[in-house]
Amino acid sequence: MKIGIDARMFGPKWGGGGLGRYIEELVSGLKSLKTKDQYFVFLKNENFSACKTEGSYVKKVRADVHWYGFAEQFKMPKLIKKQGIDLMHYPHWNVPIFSKVPFIVTIHDLILLDAPSSAHATQHGGIIYAIK
Repeated sequence: MKIGIDARMFGPKWGGGGLGRYIEELVSGLKSLKTKDQYFVFLKNENFSACKTEGSYVKKVRADVHWYGFAEQFKMPKLIKKQGIDLMHYPHWNVPIFSKVPFIVTIHDLILLDAPSSAHATQHGGIIYAIK
């Protein structure tokens, strides 16, 4: 099976102390697996060389597409399809809506259920905020 991991937020420098660290540890843990599956780690140019996990069943893929934008909605599904991914893991809630590959999402924080007002922090105007 070909399993993809959206690691564009790999490392605390790029993805922050929580999510970035989670992705870094997740990808680093692939080294200890004994598996016949293949893993494809999708990384941005900025963190591509920082990710040292690569080997016979782990392949790094350049996915220099910024998160939370329109580009990721179109470009990420194409990159995923090009690699022939069977199952994709998104370690964050931003799944491209045009992706046709089965996926798993990790939801780290459900604060929005308890404090809905925390969802209104944005630098975008009302129309762009509503679309996103």
